[in-house]
Amino acid sequence: MPSTKKAWDFDWRRGPPSRLPSPSSPSPSPGSSPELSPRSSQTSLNSRPSTPPKRDFGGNWRANAAPPPPAVPCSAPKALEAGSFYYLPEVVPTDSLLYRELERSNNLGAMGHPALLLGQEGGVATIMICSSHKGAGLRNKPEAYKSQYHLLGSHPNAEHGAGVLELTKDSKPFDKATYACVGSVYKTEIYQLEMFFHGKNQGKHEVRLSSEALQRLQDKYLVH
Repeated sequence: MPSTKKAWDFDWRRGPPSRLPSPSSPSPSPGSSPELSPRSSQTSLNSRPSTPPKRDFGGNWRANAAPPPPAVPCSAPKALEAGSFYYLPEVVPTDSLLYRELERSNNLGAMGHPALLLGQEGGVATIMICSSHKGAGLRNKPEAYKSQYHLLGSHPNAEHGAGVLELTKDSKPFDKATYACVGSVYKTEIYQLEMFFHGKNQGKHEVRLSSEALQRLQDKYLVH
């Protein structure tokens, strides 16, 4: 790219050159600025070039900056499957729907527990909280309390006489006797839910409620 340096670019702080080149002096090399007489210097400084020099943006940080990342598209709410189990987060924002629902019923201790999905509408899910009661099951619980919980599947350590919600035949039983709190349901944003699996990595198994048990709960708790 040819240099854009013009005749008026000499350093005015140093003043004009001490002498003018003689006719026998060699021609300036290409790209160098010719020396000017005081008069021609003043004329050049006071005159406006017919074509302004081309601006070079090579040093402009905006020109060299990396392009901004693409905008993340607003995706539709993820599809969850009714009858599947999901984990609730350990902590949620206090202005979230899930927090308000649990706080209203004085049940913030349900954070981090599994939840049974009964259904969803848009970005909101209807869930039922599940718990093993720290592995102790329903022992030593009042009868009124026991009536609010149904055993999920079968388990040798389950409380006798408790209601049962059957799992699908291909579901692996819970490691501990786990109960669904059928006394109440909650609303939550679906993005709060994380899929519940038994085991890890390749040994993961999904747990699902049977279609018959799910239908009974939906008929009771979901508004049609």
